[in-house]
Order: sequence, then structure tokens, then C-alpha cells
Amino acid sequence: MSQNANININYVLSQKEDVQQNINLNYALADVSNAEDGVVRIGNASTFHNGNISYTVGLPNRNMNITTAMNGTLNTIGTENSSTWGPTMNVNKKFLENTLSTNFGASYNTNNSTKSKVSVANLRANLSYVLKEKHNFHLNVIQLFKRLSTGNRNELTITLGHSYSF
Repeated sequence: MSQNANININYVLSQKEDVQQNINLNYALADVSNAEDGVVRIGNASTFHNGNISYTVGLPNRNMNITTAMNGTLNTIGTENSSTWGPTMNVNKKFLENTLSTNFGASYNTNNSTKSKVSVANLRANLSYVLKEKHNFHLNVIQLFKRLSTGNRNELTITLGHSYSF
């Protein structure tokens, strides 16, 4: 059996010509259990709580948005408990008459459980360029810095692509 609930609240703080601000609050709950003969035994149920609060400042005259957020997750999976939380910041801006979109983001998350503690920092950069309304070139770069109980690990992912609309 599974049950889910989600609530999302978005509030516009200001919507002026030069500055737009909003705050967003999101909460999701998922509850899953496995009943045997109508009885849910210990270890056969899981609950997931996920929350996020974000604040965005939009600068329409500069084609730019800046978002800061805090994310958190609490999980009970069987008899194991874990939590993940951390901040995020994202900046996106358009250039060249809105044909070049740029995005830079950074986040840091810490996960704690009874078995391990993991910290992950990530840096993201995305570029997308539209040429003659038909070609879309994009570049994505993600750098991860992981701190694990078994040692540190870094990962770099670079994706380059092109799409054509006809």
C-alpha cells in the first residue's frame, strides 16, 4: 500500500518592472508499506519526507534570475533512518538577444544515516545557444566532490550536444 501527499506554496513578494521576488515552499510525503495477512511487520514500512524552500530574485531588465534554496529529506526505510539536507544557489542569465542562455549552480548536501555519513558538493554550468531558430547547441559541465566514509572521490561530467528543429 502507498500513500502520497504534496503541497506547494508560491508567494510573489514583488513584481516590479526592474525587480521580481518570490518565495516557494514545497513539501512531499510518501508512505509505503507491505502488509502480510493485513499486518505490517517491523521493517516492512517506509516513509519519505522531502521539503524545499527557495527565494528567487528576478531582474527582467538584465535577463537574469538568482535563486537560493534549502533542501531537506528525512527517510525511514524499514528500520534504517537517514537524513539529507543542504543549500543550493543558482544564477541564470541570457545574452545576445536571448539566444545564449547561461546557468551556474552550486549545492552542498550532507547525508547522515546509521551506517554512513556522506557529503557532496557540486558545481554546475550550462550553456545553450540557439542559431537561426533551428539549431540548439548546448554544453553542460558538472563537477562533484564527494566525501565518503571510505574516502574522497571527485567526478567530472561534460556533455556537448546539438539539436535541430524542423
